[in-house]
Amino acid sequence: MRYPRIHKQLARERIVRAAARAFNRRGFDGIGIADIMKKAGLTQGAFSGHFSSKDELIREAIDDAFRTSVFLKEDWKDRPLEDLLHDYLSDLHRDEPEDGCPASSLTADVSRLPRRTRESFLVHVRQIVSSIESRLPDNVRGSDRRAVAMSLFALLLGSIQLSRASRGTELSEAMIAAAIRGANRLLKGDKLHHRSKTK
Repeated sequence: MRYPRIHKQLARERIVRAAARAFNRRGFDGIGIADIMKKAGLTQGAFSGHFSSKDELIREAIDDAFRTSVFLKEDWKDRPLEDLLHDYLSDLHRDEPEDGCPASSLTADVSRLPRRTRESFLVHVRQIVSSIESRLPDNVRGSDRRAVAMSLFALLLGSIQLSRASRGTELSEAMIAAAIRGANRLLKGDKLHHRSKTK
């Protein structure tokens, strides 16, 4: 009796992993259930035995993709921030989004999904921001730490997205190089200047 339960769990994990990679590469609307099941080595008819809807699969795929992304995966928990930034702002991450951070691939898609899915996505985003904040150097102090962490993450997301859109051009390489320089400036504790309101 144990084998069927284990077999079903392993099959479900294969579906989730295949979906996470496919969504990262093609977006939520860019691939259907039949193709995902094929990538998992299963028939389309088996889907209903594991998930009640595509939305349920999307939520689990988001969780899976974030768990293997550079800021949250277990074997990177003690790595310095500079290592994580360079891994994120790499040619590999740009060119192979299926194994990358889902925030860099799916943020626009998630904004159009039901609230429950958006909230699940944001849980991971908050964890990443906290992970960045905890690794900031001591010269970034007080309330600046949270702001710098959010700024760094926004810088990473935007630069990777634009470098993918311009892949194969000088702009793509320049975007990554500029992001690395900007990240280094933030890590040196440069102040974030906000425009004050004038009366």
